[in-house]
Amino acid sequence: MDTATARWIRGLPDDPVHLEARGLAGRGARVLEDGAVGAVIDARHDLAVLVGPPSSRIAEPLLAASPAELHAEPGHADGWCELLGLQRRADAILHSRPSADVSALESLVRHDVAPVEDAEDPLLDALPRSLAEELVGIRPFPRAFVALAGGGAAALAYAFVESKSWLDVSVDTLSAFRRSGFGTSAAAALMADGCARGRGAVWGAEPHNAASLALARRLGLERCGGVAILVEDA
Repeated sequence: MDTATARWIRGLPDDPVHLEARGLAGRGARVLEDGAVGAVIDARHDLAVLVGPPSSRIAEPLLAASPAELHAEPGHADGWCELLGLQRRADAILHSRPSADVSALESLVRHDVAPVEDAEDPLLDALPRSLAEELVGIRPFPRAFVALAGGGAAALAYAFVESKSWLDVSVDTLSAFRRSGFGTSAAAALMADGCARGRGAVWGAEPHNAASLALARRLGLERCGGVAILVEDA
C-alpha cells in the first residue's frame, strides 16, 4: 500500500457513516483516492463505497471496475449519479449503539449461541452453503456467532467489516426460525463480544425492511445517519 493511500485511509473518520469504507480498505480492498475524496472497491462483493463529493479523476477507473452497487453519503449521491450515469435506488438508514454494558446485551441472548472460530469450524456445516461461503470468503475471518436450535443453526450474526471503534452487524435467520428471537440472540452475542473489545455496533436497513428495523430497535440501536445505494440505470 503506497503512502498516499495509507494516509487517506487513516484520514477517514472512525464513525458509523464511514465504517464500511474504512473496514473494506483495512481488509485490502482497492482504494482510489483524490485528496479527501475516494472510492473503496470490494471486487468479491461487487461493491464500491464512495467518500466525499464527485471526482472526475477517479470516475474512469471506478467505471472500469463496474461494481454492481455503490454506497455514497446521501448529500453527495445525486452528484455521483450524474457523473457515473447511475440511479439512486434507496437510502438505507444507519443505526448505531456505542460500546455499552456487556451484561445489557447478554440479557438479550435467549437461545444457545456459539462462536464460529475460523474457516474450519464444524458449525459452518450447519449453515446454508451460501452463508458458509460468505464467511469463509471474508479475510481475515470475521467475528461470527450462530444461534442454535436442537443443535443445528437457526441464525447467524457476523461482522462484515469492523474498525477500531465499530463493527458492522449482519444477520441472517433461516426461514424456519424467523420471528422466534434467534436473530436477536445471535446479533446480541456479536454485539456483546464487540462491546467487550471496545467496539460499538452499526446496523444498516432499507426503509421498506420492517423486520430489520424492528430488530434494530430490539437491540437498542438508534438512528444515526444514512447511506445512499446507487445502481446502474435500468
